[in-house]
Amino acid sequence: MSVPAALSGLSRHLTNWAVNRSLAPISVAGISLALGLCAAAWFSAGTRPDDLRGALTLCASYLAWRAAWSLARQGRAAQPAAGAGAATLAELCGAVSEYAVYAGLAIGGYEAHWGATWQLAVAVMIVMTVRKTVVACSGPGAGDPGAPNPVGRALLGLLACPPGGRIALMALVTPIWGARTTLMALLEWGIIAVSYAVTGRGPYRAAAAGPPDPACSGALGDRAVAVESAVPVESAAMAGSDAWVESAAWVESPVRAESPVRAESPVRAESPGPVEPAESTVASAALAGAASAGGGNQPDAPIALLGAAEPAVAYAGDARMAGGAEPTLALDLLISADLPRQLEPARRAVADPQAVATMLACRDDGMAAVWLGKLVRGQFVPLPPAVAGLAATCFLAWLGMQNLPGVLVLTPLVVMMLAAPGSSHPHDGRLDWLTPAVLLLGQLVYVAAVGFSFRVPAPVTYALCALIALRYVELASCGRRESGSAENRLGWEGRMLIVGAGAMTGIPAVVYPALAAYLVMLTYTGVMTRWPSVREGGCR
Repeated sequence: MSVPAALSGLSRHLTNWAVNRSLAPISVAGISLALGLCAAAWFSAGTRPDDLRGALTLCASYLAWRAAWSLARQGRAAQPAAGAGAATLAELCGAVSEYAVYAGLAIGGYEAHWGATWQLAVAVMIVMTVRKTVVACSGPGAGDPGAPNPVGRALLGLLACPPGGRIALMALVTPIWGARTTLMALLEWGIIAVSYAVTGRGPYRAAAAGPPDPACSGALGDRAVAVESAVPVESAAMAGSDAWVESAAWVESPVRAESPVRAESPVRAESPGPVEPAESTVASAALAGAASAGGGNQPDAPIALLGAAEPAVAYAGDARMAGGAEPTLALDLLISADLPRQLEPARRAVADPQAVATMLACRDDGMAAVWLGKLVRGQFVPLPPAVAGLAATCFLAWLGMQNLPGVLVLTPLVVMMLAAPGSSHPHDGRLDWLTPAVLLLGQLVYVAAVGFSFRVPAPVTYALCALIALRYVELASCGRRESGSAENRLGWEGRMLIVGAGAMTGIPAVVYPALAAYLVMLTYTGVMTRWPSVREGGCR
């Protein structure tokens, strides 16, 4: 039996045990959280026996978390709202356990006299949260391996950095090589997973046949030209499937290589004599050209000028015309004989509605961003300003925030605010689904850089970053149910402004705990408001 099969069997037995004892998913999620906190406490000791105990407890916490997910999925069929609320709470409990274990590893590395372990823990937590946001904005099923063979599925699952893989890495590496090696391995694996998730196809994967598009119709009289849609695919296995469509391809020339082509020769009106329209195939035109070449230079011989991508132009003289008459100029449009007479509907890219709702919710715009978005009425694209703000934040964090005098600490916020007017944009661009992850990454990098630069206690900085990450986990879960309408709250821009103002005034050690308490209340209120069934103990 393989290791994944063994873990799946243990999780199934634990789920049956919880069902036989009438345990709700929320209760099992609470058990998982308690075991995760115990594992974090053992990891914080920094000794090999305690690391071994922490590894075993962490595996038990993961199995309980899997059982909570299974119970929530079973209860969703009978009670959809209660099951979704239980799944959201299970997701939050799993995230809290994982972030607590990262903190325990940071403390254990510090006890083992390793340096910069808190910075490593913050970096790991940021990378894993960004990956979750990217996967959530990609739509349902985006993180599932789609390879047809077991080896391919295993490789794609390894690139995706699943929760079970992270737990296995921490349980195996920590007792042998220590906490710092574990954090380094998690950071490298998380960067690979983020890169793999970013290269995904996004939420625009469904192809639908829409109404006829006048812009895509041919301009050749009443003939309708069929428009072919260019369908980019991720792999050769998808080449025969209806995947998402990037854009409709323009047909520059109606010539079809796979079908016979017919040339129609309209004749100039000033040509003397009775002339009837001549229709010939490309083959006959070529034969006529060959005949004229063999018989010498005849003034009335047809000369066919057929280019590879240009329409055919023929100079045709009529043998029945009076002698010495000028040859007639005929523009032969090569039109396929097999073209359909009716316009085929052009396929258009359709975004998954759940992914769009999650995407808009994960932006977490505050009052200022919503107001600026209404001001520009959706005319500003969202992604490029967010990328510019992220680049400025990372550059200043690399230089050191403590070297920025006074108001220059707010420079990353000023650049990031260029992305605020994009809050009203429909996010229907090819890469707009990455905007929430870019905003989250810039926000967390800014908070971490200011905290470590201005001597805020490392556990407090880590706690604030973890609470911001939990906020996005809650938004990603609830965004599948509702689009996350604007509320009177601090968004990403409000949190960055408070952190920058605290650093500028010299009181960041006071601002960070206050903002952390606010985020705890905000996440708790959001869960209780969106999922009333959580107050009743979940689904049974």
